[in-house]
Amino acid sequence: MPDKLHGLWYSPFLPLFFLVSAIAAGLAIVIFESFMSHSAFKKGLELDVLAGIGRAIVIILGLYLLMKLFALSHQGNLALIFEGSPESLLFLTEMGLGVILPMILLLLPGVRRNESGLFFSALFVILGFIMNRLNVSITGMQRGMGADYFPSWTEFAITATLVAMEITVFALAARYLPVFPSRESISHVAIEYAPLRRPIALPGETGLVSWNRAPIVLSLGVLLGVGLLVLNASQKEERANHLLYSGEVHASPG
Repeated sequence: MPDKLHGLWYSPFLPLFFLVSAIAAGLAIVIFESFMSHSAFKKGLELDVLAGIGRAIVIILGLYLLMKLFALSHQGNLALIFEGSPESLLFLTEMGLGVILPMILLLLPGVRRNESGLFFSALFVILGFIMNRLNVSITGMQRGMGADYFPSWTEFAITATLVAMEITVFALAARYLPVFPSRESISHVAIEYAPLRRPIALPGETGLVSWNRAPIVLSLGVLLGVGLLVLNASQKEERANHLLYSGEVHASPG
């Protein structure tokens, strides 16, 4: 609904933005839930694995940020970021808290290897993801719809109940089912597959996380493809608007 959704969030490729941000949030939730399970069930943390996930989050958030800025630029809405409206302030908070800040934190090896740094970085990504969905579905629509909305207590209660049910089911599964592998099986897998890992030394790293060039190449390819798609869609939209407002397109009598 381009006539209802604010220009800071509307884009012909909004579903693609939703998909990319959901991938980043999903990886952040893996880190978040690992810490929650560690706290609740006293299970060990695989910090090397979680640090690798943190590096993947940096790539995906960077891709998401470039996509958003590129789309805003080609739609002519880049200036809306600094117009000082409530929407622009919410957009800056969403991108700053949920994208730029965790990117900076997770780029630092010391943060990725620190339990608190890794946890709060993932939490910022999740909060930014939630803000984005609320802005797109509520805040960004209020000016265009001419109406205000705030969830009622029953909606809060239903959401809290669903989350509590999920936590209860997982807690029961973790207690009575073999959800977590034993220490013996983890050691066996680590010994068996250790020769297959070929770490690549990176500046500032000490071999804590093995890295592969394939994700970088894949991300750059996806970024290039998305950029071309956004540019093509923007040009088509501008052409359609030009035809519409210049009178070259007329509604049929029917």
